[in-house]
Amino acid sequence: MLHLRPVLEPLYETNYRITEVVDVRGVSEKSIGEVYYTKIHKAPVVFEKELSDLILKRFQSEITFPDSVERDIQVRLDMLNVWERLNSKTGLYEGRMDIRMSFYLLTDLDPIYLIRYGNRITYQRSLNGINKLQDLVTEYMDESLSFFDSWIKTNGLEHRELAETVELRMKDPVRPSSMDTVFYNPEFPLYWENFSAKPNLLSRKNAVINTSFSIEGNAVLQQGNIIQTLEFKVYMLPNQSWVKEPDDYALNHERKHFDIVRIVVDRLKARLTTMDLTPDNFQAKLNEVFFDSYREMNKIQEAYDTQCANGINKDLQQKWNEWILEGLRGDWTNLVQASGL
Repeated sequence: MLHLRPVLEPLYETNYRITEVVDVRGVSEKSIGEVYYTKIHKAPVVFEKELSDLILKRFQSEITFPDSVERDIQVRLDMLNVWERLNSKTGLYEGRMDIRMSFYLLTDLDPIYLIRYGNRITYQRSLNGINKLQDLVTEYMDESLSFFDSWIKTNGLEHRELAETVELRMKDPVRPSSMDTVFYNPEFPLYWENFSAKPNLLSRKNAVINTSFSIEGNAVLQQGNIIQTLEFKVYMLPNQSWVKEPDDYALNHERKHFDIVRIVVDRLKARLTTMDLTPDNFQAKLNEVFFDSYREMNKIQEAYDTQCANGINKDLQQKWNEWILEGLRGDWTNLVQASGL
């Protein structure tokens, strides 16, 4: 029977805590193998208690960490077995012990794999040297924690999964337009020359504008912090926009479609500045808020066209003109209410 007891004083000051040890060996028996207890007979090697609990308590006794630490580590015992044979020439018992443990970062989602420790130890002992096994188990269990502690202190700042914070940096520059893409620029509003597609003569609409927005970004790790850059684009596509009978009134209606996209992106940026992002959830949250804004854009555009009857209802068109102007100035109250958001 082997023992694994807590130590009396911590060995490591850490910025993580070990909160869970999971035995994933898939074995139903408690024995890790058999060794000789007489010259010709073997006996199973077992631990005094559940092995995962013993490892957890020993590891926890070996580390000390600040109260504010947020890195929770899960340890998985992948392998632990022992095997022996008698060397008839030397009269010694030759053994081998295999140990493998994996370390994971616990998150709000699935655990994230970090690093694996593995070792194969060969030894020789006399019949009376059965305590050799106890020494080896203790030594290499402790070595696995030492290995992980060294790794995380050396590589932690360069390992994205171990980042502590997320910083958003947003870019929304005024971009030059081209024949293929017109970017939103309040100083240069749209003109009919920007509607270059062939009109759909079967459509009841006098004009159609194709507008949208996109976000490009990249994330880099700097000193343990994720710097997420987001770059916004608000644009219309001339080769997918057309007009049958151009006039100033109709042009105003189409311009307002473009303004709505600008407002939606402004609202998106405002949401992002108040979001609580963590390294394990920021990508999912960014995707979620992007698609929410995309659906919001479609809903506002649909409400605008429906209530204005594509510009035919001049009274409501005038109201929407005012609401959209308010929205461009940062007051979205009437626009949100009119769209049923």
